[in-house]
Amino acid sequence: MVFLCMVMQIVPAILFFVIRLRQGAYSDEDVSVRHERNELYLVSLVTITLGTLMLLFLNAPIALIALHVGVWVISLLCWIINVFWKISVHATTASSTATIAFFLSPVLGLILGIGAVLVGWSRVRTGNHTPLQVLAGLVLAIVGISATFAVFGLI
Repeated sequence: MVFLCMVMQIVPAILFFVIRLRQGAYSDEDVSVRHERNELYLVSLVTITLGTLMLLFLNAPIALIALHVGVWVISLLCWIINVFWKISVHATTASSTATIAFFLSPVLGLILGIGAVLVGWSRVRTGNHTPLQVLAGLVLAIVGISATFAVFGLI
């Protein structure tokens, strides 16, 4: 079930990105121009929605459904923020993973949290983001995932 969800969400988004990149729709592989990211956010939200509906239909565990809802909420917030400012989605993704892991195993969560900070540092080091953009991504993920899991009664 988890594998099917991953394939349903990751493969279409990657194929869409590669096709649009080859068509010249993006300024570079990092999609550095903010307005070029809008369609990527939309495709991501659609695939996450479809994955969540599939999980509901298959009567998946509530934790997996909560994870999808959390990712959907964070993706929507990143899209809204992206309209005005550039937030680090790389840091958000790494921090989301670390936060979820923390609920299952605090030690694993802390290890992945260090990894998330290192991902953020690399984004600053390569000039893709400012420290504030990375910090915003890290914090948004922690708050978004924690709030979603709390709403579902998982923490």
